Amino acid sequence: AKPKLSPSTLAIKDLPQEKIIEQCIMAIRAGADMLHFDVVGGQGKKTAVIEEGSDDVSSLFTPAVLKEIKERGREEGLVIPIDVHVMDVEPTESMLEALITAGGDYIVVHWEAFRNKNNLLKRLRFIQSKGAKPGIAIRPDVDINVVIKFLIKYPGLVKLVSQLGVYPCLGGQTMVYDILNNVKRLDVVRREHKLDYQIMVDGGIEAEVSGRKAFWAGADILVA
Repeated sequence: AKPKLSPSTLAIKDLPQEKIIEQCIMAIRAGADMLHFDVVGGQGKKTAVIEEGSDDVSSLFTPAVLKEIKERGREEGLVIPIDVHVMDVEPTESMLEALITAGGDYIVVHWEAFRNKNNLLKRLRFIQSKGAKPGIAIRPDVDINVVIKFLIKYPGLVKLVSQLGVYPCLGGQTMVYDILNNVKRLDVVRREHKLDYQIMVDGGIEAEVSGRKAFWAGADILVA
């Protein structure tokens, strides 16, 4: 057994758009299982999701770029599954639909981005209704017990739970190892309740230590 690998576009955010697309194709050819497409807004200001001091790259990772990656892959005979990590607060249905239409396979919104969890539920159901797989991302400081109650209450809705190993979107952080306890809990809960979500760990992943530990804790997909 081995984890799936989903390289993150944030690692190449300083490249021109054409180079970003080339690097995405190269990653799939090199053996990546999918691509992690980060959607970052907030003008670099701290929100419920993004840390103060983060770069504003909202002009880089747009639905148009996502569509181009998908189309370039098809031209080269490649299937490129893409998980879209939406770091906006209360993303609108029109924004989510644009990402789905562009080719997003998983659309992952943040737990903390919705003060009213009924609005989160509506967005997840909207994503599902448009043919994509809904996902929830959680920061290291989120109470996993509350998230688990939600997953159990709405079985079969969430297809991907992305546990962040670092605080978004500041680069160069080491993993907050306490999150591995969350991963273990998520793994146990899905088996006990026969839930079908995959578990992703995003951030702080390197091959020798944190990547192995995340996989052993129950992660199916590693973002690096």
